[in-house]
Amino acid sequence: MKTEQKIAIIGLGNIGKAVAENLNKSGRKFIVAGRDTAKVKEVAKAWQNAQVADIATAVKEADIVIPAIYFPLVGEFLKEHAEALKGKVIVDVSNP
Repeated sequence: MKTEQKIAIIGLGNIGKAVAENLNKSGRKFIVAGRDTAKVKEVAKAWQNAQVADIATAVKEADIVIPAIYFPLVGEFLKEHAEALKGKVIVDVSNP
């Protein structure tokens, strides 16, 4: 039996929101997280397929991680969550 891989979107700026909206339209369940969990919860109300989590939990639970964060902060994010990211697919949506 094949199970769907869990996807986490970290950051809900323009790119993160666009990815989340498309995942939601597809019917795919996904996790959203950001620095301000209260804001993430508010934005995520529009997506019935979204689960809100803090960043560390989202990274831990996901198989695929999409860090939709400000490009200069990507390196810091990767270092901070290096252990939890081992063996996961990381989708880079940044364009410096």
